[in-house]
Amino acid sequence: MKVRSQEKGFLLIAVLVITMLASMVALSLMFRMQAEQASFSASAGSEQAWYAVMSGIQQSMQIAKSAVYDPAAWENNPTFHHQLVYDDGSDKWYFSVYCAGPSEETQARFGLIDENRKIHLNNATAEMLQKCTTLPATVIQQIAPDISSNTNSLTVEDLIFGTAPRPHFSTLDDFLKVPGATPGMIYGEDANHNFHLDPNEDDGQLQFPPDDSDGQLFLGLQEVATVYSYEFDRASDGSPRVQLNSSKEKLPEGLLPEKTAEFIQLAWENKKLFSSPVDLLEAKEKFKDEKGKEAKVESGVGAKELPIILDKLTTSFNSRLIGLININTASVKVLGSLPGIDQTKAEAIVSARESLTVDQRQSIAWLYSEGLLNAQVFKKVAPLITTQSLQFRFNVVGYALPSGRYRVFEVVIDTADKQPQILYLRDISRFGLPFALPTGDETSNVVQTKS
Repeated sequence: MKVRSQEKGFLLIAVLVITMLASMVALSLMFRMQAEQASFSASAGSEQAWYAVMSGIQQSMQIAKSAVYDPAAWENNPTFHHQLVYDDGSDKWYFSVYCAGPSEETQARFGLIDENRKIHLNNATAEMLQKCTTLPATVIQQIAPDISSNTNSLTVEDLIFGTAPRPHFSTLDDFLKVPGATPGMIYGEDANHNFHLDPNEDDGQLQFPPDDSDGQLFLGLQEVATVYSYEFDRASDGSPRVQLNSSKEKLPEGLLPEKTAEFIQLAWENKKLFSSPVDLLEAKEKFKDEKGKEAKVESGVGAKELPIILDKLTTSFNSRLIGLININTASVKVLGSLPGIDQTKAEAIVSARESLTVDQRQSIAWLYSEGLLNAQVFKKVAPLITTQSLQFRFNVVGYALPSGRYRVFEVVIDTADKQPQILYLRDISRFGLPFALPTGDETSNVVQTKS
């Protein structure tokens, strides 16, 4: 009997152990299933937010591509805000595209910022950087070396050709490779990249980041500098421009006014070189004719002819023109960095462009024809400026209501070619939501995107 009692006791313990193990296995399976479900849900939400972001990027490309000369279409446009992409049954997915506004507004705008309004870090002179940035002189010297200040480390070629070695930047963050550079120099007081003046960005030294507590959002280098701006060296109709320094071919019939064409033909015969098509403005030269007789000849280029000259002719042998500054969108600070333009003239330019028609904005000639710059100053500035906006920077947030799931990306797009493309894409969701999400009751248009 004692043996049977022990056997029964052992069997009871065995059953309890097996039951406990089975329960643990069941709980483990349930936990794993719930974890997988949660993981799938989070992954699905992340993917949905990604597609909402891509819808915002695609709409930005379409609008930017269709409004090269019209900043009103993309600069501050409410249609970029709270756009419905799709409804998955439990959430409605939206996107908002936003960018930096003027510092005095202290908050983001819904729209795009063109990179063409900024100076290009890879070809800006030291003087330009000094005028429109707050970078220390030691850092500027490394970005754009001035050969007149220090020739100890320069080669013979540098001294002969007047150029010094300088770093090449593929992104703004490459600037951090320069000794002495800091993130604050690039992003200013906007530590969380939301283009909004948050309390900790306007309290002096109390909280990170350091700021000047002046009630304005200082955006650092990103406000005035870029590494992306370029345009193709083509006429407005997309055709190749005529090389002004080539005498191997005749000018196409009817391309230019007759008097101007004759002037250029004489210049070719007398082996004169032009530094830029704008050299033809108010030009007077002494040329020898076929008999060797010298006579003063005028180009016939004034305010009326200037737009045609600038559009149809070139002296560049590069297919891309890098870093031209858009006079229709550049700030007073950037315009004031151009040779021959001080703050007073820069302010006059910004004021005058507000009343221009879209047609007038298509040529830089309005600076001269509207009397803002005389021929001498215009000739200095013309090779550095443009009227086109082709590369754009913005942030886009894709989000769901009512769950509040989201992703935020920093983007640069290029619309210079037939097919727009993304030049730069960085996930900045770790910085948090850039602004409070709208309520689900607010109206929104469904975005129609092209595949």
